[in-house]
Amino acid sequence: MPPARNARRTGPRRVALVMNLEHALKRHQEVFAGAYRYALQWGWQIDPMPFSNQIYSAGREHVHYDGIVARADAKLASFAKTHKIPVVNVWYSSPARHLPLVHADHSRVGALAADHLRARGFRRFAYVGYGRIRASADSERGFREALGEVVSYDRFATSLNFTHSPAEFTKFERSLAVWLDSLRRPVGVFVADDGLARHLINAATIRGIDVPGELAVVGNFNDEPFCLLAEPTLTSIEYGFDRLGYRAARLLDDLMNGEPAPALPIVLPPRELIPRDSTDVFASDDEMVAKALRYIADNCHKPINVTDVVQKLRVCGRTLARRFQKARGCRPIDELTRMRITRAKRLLQESDASIRDVAEQCGFATGSQFILAFRRVEKMTPGEYRERA
Repeated sequence: MPPARNARRTGPRRVALVMNLEHALKRHQEVFAGAYRYALQWGWQIDPMPFSNQIYSAGREHVHYDGIVARADAKLASFAKTHKIPVVNVWYSSPARHLPLVHADHSRVGALAADHLRARGFRRFAYVGYGRIRASADSERGFREALGEVVSYDRFATSLNFTHSPAEFTKFERSLAVWLDSLRRPVGVFVADDGLARHLINAATIRGIDVPGELAVVGNFNDEPFCLLAEPTLTSIEYGFDRLGYRAARLLDDLMNGEPAPALPIVLPPRELIPRDSTDVFASDDEMVAKALRYIADNCHKPINVTDVVQKLRVCGRTLARRFQKARGCRPIDELTRMRITRAKRLLQESDASIRDVAEQCGFATGSQFILAFRRVEKMTPGEYRERA
C-alpha cells in the first residue's frame, strides 16, 4: 500500500481522465496509463473519456467530479473554474495556459540529441520539425543552444497536417526532396517525432543518400513501431511519459486536498536516448579521427587516456593530435572528457548514484577529478546540475 496522504474526503474520489487515445500516439497512451496507475493506487473512481465536452454534456449534469487530469482546452478550463473543480493539464500546447501543467522538458530533449550527434563526430547539423508547434520549437531551441558553434546548421519545417490528404503529402515530399538535395553532408539531423523521421529516412534512401553515413538521424518519443520497422532502425529519445501521467495525478491529489497550485509548471526530464542503426557512425573525413572517436565512445566509461587511444590505433600521438585539431578543432583529450561528461549528465538525471559512483562509471580516476572536469565544461558542479535537473 502507498503511504497515507492527507485526504480530506471520505469515500472514493471521482476523477475524470480526459485524453483521446484513438490516435494511438504512444505519449498520450503512456500519460493516461501513468495517471490511471496512480488513481487505482489510491482507490479513485475513474471516468476515462476522449473529449472534454463529455464532462458538461447533456445527461451528466448530476455527475460531480472531484478532479480532472486532461489535455485541457479553454472550454474545459472555464467549466472547471465555474464549478471549482481542480484540473491538471498535460497538454503542453494547450490554450488554457493558467492551469497547473505537468509536461516534458523539450529543451533538454534537444540537448540530449545534440550531445549524441556531436559525440558521433558531426560538425554539420539540421533540425526537421513542425511550424507553429510549441513543443517542436522548444526541442529545436534546446538542440541549437546545446550545439554551440558548428560548421553549418539548417532546418526544415512542415505543417502538422502534411499527411491529411494526398495533395498535402505530395507537397511535403517534393519540398523535403529539394531540401535534402541542398543539404551539406555529412550531417546529423534531429527530428521532431519518429513518424516524421521515418519519412525523412525514406526520402533520403530514395535519393541515394546513405543513412547514417551521410545523414545520421535522431527521432523523438521512441515510438517503437516507427523506430524498429524503419530501415535502418531509428535512434530515438524515450521520455517515460508514464511518469508524467503519474506525476500529474499526484499533483491533482494535492490540489484536491486543498494544497495550492504550483507557481510554475512541473517539468520532467527525458528518460534516455536509445541508440540504434540510424546514428551508428562516426563522421569525419579523416579515417584516423573516425576510428579514434569510435574507440573513445566505446570505452569512455573505462579509465582510459589518450595514450590508450594512440596505442589502439598504432599511430603517433602528435599525428593524432594534429589531425584531431584539423578535423574537430579540439584535442583527443577534449573529446574524451566531453563524452564522459555527457554520460555523467545522463546518470545524474536518471539515477540516485553518488557523485563518486558517477565518477567511477564515467571513467574518472577520482571524484575530485570528475568535479573539476564537470565544472570546467558545464560551469557548475555535478551536485548543482543534479539539483537543477
